[in-house]
Amino acid sequence: SVIRKRLERVPMVGRRLLTIAAIGGRQLEEPVLRGLLKAHPDYLTGLDLERWLVACSDAAVLTIIDGQWRFAHDKLREALLADVATTDVPAFNRHLAEAIEATVTDLKPYAARLARHWRAAGVPEKEFGYVMLAGESAYLTSANLDSVAAFKRALDILDANPTLDSNERRLDATIKLARVYIRLSQYDDARTLLDEKLLVAAGNSLQAAEITAEMGRIALYQGEYGEAESRLNNSLQRYREHQSALGAARALISLGRASIYQGRGEQAETYFRESLTTLGESAD
Repeated sequence: SVIRKRLERVPMVGRRLLTIAAIGGRQLEEPVLRGLLKAHPDYLTGLDLERWLVACSDAAVLTIIDGQWRFAHDKLREALLADVATTDVPAFNRHLAEAIEATVTDLKPYAARLARHWRAAGVPEKEFGYVMLAGESAYLTSANLDSVAAFKRALDILDANPTLDSNERRLDATIKLARVYIRLSQYDDARTLLDEKLLVAAGNSLQAAEITAEMGRIALYQGEYGEAESRLNNSLQRYREHQSALGAARALISLGRASIYQGRGEQAETYFRESLTTLGESAD
């Protein structure tokens, strides 16, 4: 086929590098490839990166658009990925992930990608760290479904790897997943996660304050104002005990909303002013 003929024109010495580039995605990142070759020069013996890129371009496998090297067609990537030996998958993904970590300063935009690479490499501890970062980044950009998927995956990793599982890690992933469910108005799913048993497991930690606050917000959004205010006041006390100004401010804002929903405007204003004061003192 045309695809195979193009790939056969790529210098044999750089075939593995081309395969790893395909694992990385349609676009190639030269700094990452250089980092990869610095750690593993055997991926391109006797040929420098620039000459290899030109050779791949001459074979119509790679092209350059707006200064960015990329595969000329997705079918070329698909063919390379289909040919990867199962035994090579872990090492190729590990080496690519390590190259990204060594060359990229801000790893947040790469978190989901690194989680995939470390999963394929069979390193659950590294995958867990990046999947949590991916979930947090997705939450901040309101990519809520991606955030849900990431935090669910984090819990799956803990379930499958008892040596990684810890109370703190499980609480962190559970609270963050529940928070996304609340944003999506999936209150029953959030309640299922944030039960009294989980609160007991949190003890007197800062995470207990977070659980209590989220339970209060669920009640608030479902019109259960008495329970909401009780939970939120409890969380406010816990946040203050842990000197968490941001948590306390968020609890105060939620209490202000509860007051508004019940027609208590003056009390709501008091809560909102107190939240600003709390954040201001923290900034000082």
